[in-house]
Amino acid sequence: MPEAGFEPADVAAAWSTDAASAAIDLLRYEQGAVAYVGLAMSEANVERVLSHPLVMIGTDGNAIAPEGAAATWKPHPRTYGSCARVLGHYTRHRGLFDLPTAVHKMTGMPADHLGLGDRGRVAAGKKADLVLFDAAGIADRATFDDPHRYPIGIRHVLVNGDPVVENGVHRGRRPGRVLRRV
Repeated sequence: MPEAGFEPADVAAAWSTDAASAAIDLLRYEQGAVAYVGLAMSEANVERVLSHPLVMIGTDGNAIAPEGAAATWKPHPRTYGSCARVLGHYTRHRGLFDLPTAVHKMTGMPADHLGLGDRGRVAAGKKADLVLFDAAGIADRATFDDPHRYPIGIRHVLVNGDPVVENGVHRGRRPGRVLRRV
């Protein structure tokens, strides 16, 4: 089987077949468990979509880590830095929206849409899922060549009020849980 990071044409050439047949063979061999990074959006379209007032921001990235078995494949760089990219690149550098709007698009809007009434806002009676970040320094660092890089500028993370990241260091706590609509 090909290693992580191969291009479709490389796989087809290595298997002496065409790209479509190689894709089908790969899916069959891996029983459908094949990941890929698609490059189908232009930066202009990304900015146009992100800036629309009804668009929420999130990620469909997997839970992964930069070490161990999870580090053997190359995910999309936004797996590590989706929110940091929005806050640093699109908010601070490109000026698509102000910081409160960016944060709301990643917190309150999705929580409301998903029916998670106890999440998404800092208020009495809400769960304390909080991220303290440096608005002037937060940035994504992951690239297509080196995707297993955490963003910079995130100082503290609390999940259900429990400190998980303190002074930029993960403390090994895992207080998260599956959420249900409330």
